Amino acid sequence: EAGAALGAEMEDMEFTPLAIPYITNVTARKVTDTGEIKGLLAKQVYSPVRWMQSMDTMQAEGADTFVEIGPGRTLAGFMKKIAPGAKMLQVAKWEDLEKVTAALLEPETAGGRLSRGSGNSGIRVVLQNRNRS
Repeated sequence: EAGAALGAEMEDMEFTPLAIPYITNVTARKVTDTGEIKGLLAKQVYSPVRWMQSMDTMQAEGADTFVEIGPGRTLAGFMKKIAPGAKMLQVAKWEDLEKVTAALLEPETAGGRLSRGSGNSGIRVVLQNRNRS
């Protein structure tokens, strides 16, 4: 089983404390404890993706800006239906990364709470890589 193989590969890995909690698509809940990461990553290989519930959790946590990474705009289309007021950004190619980064640093994107020197407080961004080749 791929999940067990991944778990075995991670046995000797150490994870540093999380600077930013993340929402796991296995349980659709916020993860802050690094002790949970290995098990959740292994389960992610064979568990259904709880994408919609994960988006609901992020919105409940105050997220209003989302970044779709990869070709196409499928996830942006879903978000438009479930959160019409959410801001969607797209990174489809390397050239888009600089534009998206600049957009995330704009005061209106982050409610005026994020600046280049302030790290990552004030904005939550979902990164979803759909290129699984």
